Amino acid sequence: MTRTSRQKTAKDSDFAEKILRSAQQARDWVSGKPVRARVTYVAVPQIDVRKLRGKMKLSQTQFAAKFGFSLDSIQNWEQGHRRPEGPARTLLAVIAKNPRAVEDAIRSYPHLGRRPSCNRDQAWHDTHSVPPLVRLGRLPNQ
Repeated sequence: MTRTSRQKTAKDSDFAEKILRSAQQARDWVSGKPVRARVTYVAVPQIDVRKLRGKMKLSQTQFAAKFGFSLDSIQNWEQGHRRPEGPARTLLAVIAKNPRAVEDAIRSYPHLGRRPSCNRDQAWHDTHSVPPLVRLGRLPNQ
């Protein structure tokens, strides 16, 4: 089987140079050398969790269960001990703008079967339709 050789074009050469330059910049950055790099920052607003929760008419426990936060996190944010950061802050911003979108997204993964990280079972039941007899461990027709 013979191989056909392809002639390198100027475009191939430019691409190869860009790849090498990127690899060298990455190596320099990892080793702590100053590197010119493009960094994009996205401003995510700080959300008042207590106000947001009040607007939605949910208790701390219900809010935690509905959106997958721990009850401790909600309490710490509301009492000012901590501030939401990273993904939690972003999720709160989306909830503030469009809670329905978050609810729909969470609901679209029923196969996960994951209960929220909230410690109180009642909060989970308050936000999900579970017949009362099932909550007590008795099935209908028993």
